[in-house]
Amino acid sequence: MLDRQLEGQTFPQPFDIARYRRYLVFAPHADDEVFGCGGTLALAVRAGASVQVVVVTDGRFSHPDRPADEVTSKRREEARAAAALLGYELVFWDVSDRNVRLQPSLVERLCTTLVDYRPDIVFCTPPTEPHPDHQALGLALMAAIQQLSPRPDLAWYESGHLLIDPTHLCDITAVFDQKRAAVRCFTSQEALASYAQCIEAKDRFRTLTLGRSSLAAEAFYVMNTAVGGFMATVPGLHALRLHHDGRAATPADLPLVSVLVRTIGDPRLEEAVASVLAQTYRPIEIVVVAADGRDPRQRFPALASVAELRIVNTGVALTRPQAANAALRAARGEVAIFLDDDDLFLPHHLESLVDVLRAHPEVDAVHANAHVVDSDGRLLFTYDLPFDRDLLYVRNRHPIHTVAFRMRLVHAYGCHFDESLQRLEDWDFWLQVSQRTDMLSTGRVSAIYRNDQRSRAVEAIDEIRMIRQRWIGTEQISGVIDALVRERDELEQRWHSALCDNQTLRARLSEPRSELSPEAQVRIAEAEARASAAERSLRLVERSVSFRLGRWLTAPLRWLRQYLHGEGPV
Repeated sequence: MLDRQLEGQTFPQPFDIARYRRYLVFAPHADDEVFGCGGTLALAVRAGASVQVVVVTDGRFSHPDRPADEVTSKRREEARAAAALLGYELVFWDVSDRNVRLQPSLVERLCTTLVDYRPDIVFCTPPTEPHPDHQALGLALMAAIQQLSPRPDLAWYESGHLLIDPTHLCDITAVFDQKRAAVRCFTSQEALASYAQCIEAKDRFRTLTLGRSSLAAEAFYVMNTAVGGFMATVPGLHALRLHHDGRAATPADLPLVSVLVRTIGDPRLEEAVASVLAQTYRPIEIVVVAADGRDPRQRFPALASVAELRIVNTGVALTRPQAANAALRAARGEVAIFLDDDDLFLPHHLESLVDVLRAHPEVDAVHANAHVVDSDGRLLFTYDLPFDRDLLYVRNRHPIHTVAFRMRLVHAYGCHFDESLQRLEDWDFWLQVSQRTDMLSTGRVSAIYRNDQRSRAVEAIDEIRMIRQRWIGTEQISGVIDALVRERDELEQRWHSALCDNQTLRARLSEPRSELSPEAQVRIAEAEARASAAERSLRLVERSVSFRLGRWLTAPLRWLRQYLHGEGPV
């Protein structure tokens, strides 16, 4: 490693137009292809190469105050005019503007185009660009090229952002006037910003290392993926900076998440699916298992238009664990999570869960917290219990849609749903998971659990007895007792704290208010709200199973714990 290098080792190399005969360009929006590599494409056409440009989005949101169809038509017209000047073929995909995501459907479409066109080199915007469509398209193209054999070279080009360390420069002096004319075709964009001036400044700046005879140049980061494969793309992505900003540098940073939904035709199924589609995280797939044996698209036709959704329908009714296992068999993701058809994800749910999994590769499961609401949406309480393997033997602590887990728990370790259980099958599944991994927490509420008539389970005495008999043996007894005593102590502390807070606040609220200032009245109102919250906390603690066991249970448990630990009777 050296403290410096000579210019000849650090300057970008000349881009060899004649090396490639088939050029394929992916433009997130109509104009990116001209701004970033229009001159290079004109030179390739002059050299007799075949050049095709795919404009991925419809660009409708560049002018949100105008009708979408009008904007899309205008931008197509501009792109065609520029293509006529530069001489390449043009294809429009019409993906909705600002809706490009790293989804399997997009990767598959890119693969098909690459296989059909057979390019020698592919140009695209890199994931380091500021626009989200540019970022996601670059990631999806990386994923697509990785699946090909043989692979074309890949070149990042500059559109909305400068490349930090380009590997190649293409001198476009001979076609500079041609490119400037093509840039001026995009009048709708020029009305928003001085694009022509900025692009010309960029192209002139890139001549700095080419000498006085060069008037304009375009910069690229070219990667030989045929030799280096996926790893050839990494140096040009500045992964540490992207990761610091919370952005993916490669498709491997964003594992496919399978959201597994069992449905019996609940009318809130569409709401559940909508909450998945509203996730900030991609890529996702939604696997809907028709547990009632009827295709849910017949009742909810809108589901048929959801590209990320697949239906699993055996044509016969399935029990809850049977439907869960069918979903696991159908899942294609590296990570999976269940969602009942009457519950909801908040928008950052999957993102926060996957972030923890990525940060802890040694852990295979992570849970979030959930607000429990009634049928009118009123908050009842919050599921925010930490993972505790010993207490998990006593009762389920995590609603099924709060836990994301790696599918290797299923494929490598055989975790599955016990089909002999009619209820509490998720509790048994988490117990299996707990034997293979710890379960970390995101520490945030990101899911909604609807506690209505359907969710109120009838006492499943037989299932509870069966699960406890299966899992609690002599090796677990001591840990379970320790955990129960610890939980009892914590609940008692919470009860005393809530009681003291309630008494203090009520005493303050009983003071005369007639001469209080408006500010003091506001503070009293806030205190009343805290008092009400304290009373709710108090009632929750008093209703809890552990608290109702009372002090009569604590002493025997402490005695048994010390006896098992060999400490003698208390």
